Amino acid sequence: MILWFTVCARRYGCTLFLVDNLMMLSSGNEEEYKLQAKITAALKQFATKFKAHVILVAHPRKTPAGQAFNSEDISGSAAITNLADIVMSVEKPNIRVTKNRDFGDTPFIGCSYDPANRRIFQTTFGDRTRYSWDHTGITEPENPACELEEFAITSGDENPF
Repeated sequence: MILWFTVCARRYGCTLFLVDNLMMLSSGNEEEYKLQAKITAALKQFATKFKAHVILVAHPRKTPAGQAFNSEDISGSAAITNLADIVMSVEKPNIRVTKNRDFGDTPFIGCSYDPANRRIFQTTFGDRTRYSWDHTGITEPENPACELEEFAITSGDENPF
């Protein structure tokens, strides 16, 4: 994985990488936590070397309902959160920062979910991004292709195939 990230960083100038999820990279034996720590350290070293951002998805342990998530709730090696610069948790649809090495603040970010676009966005700013699949404001043509004579479907005895 690090080899492919290195190729992408050098050849294409990529600076954002996503690993989803760390638990899929496990070996399934008693050395699992050591492997997770090794992978996390390699990702951290890669990010520093190439001035890149690596988003590492790690799932939490099961916690009692209503209990707030903290960095220690991540399943697996403690190295995952120890090496991370920022740790965030998604509390559908909100986001909570539980560790922030650069600035120290750990805010709760109120978010909303738009089911039509399947997007989560920060509630205080709204969803101002327009994507190619968003057809809001586009008018339908006066004569859709299905109504044009050359595309008309006719019934007949002949099989065109």
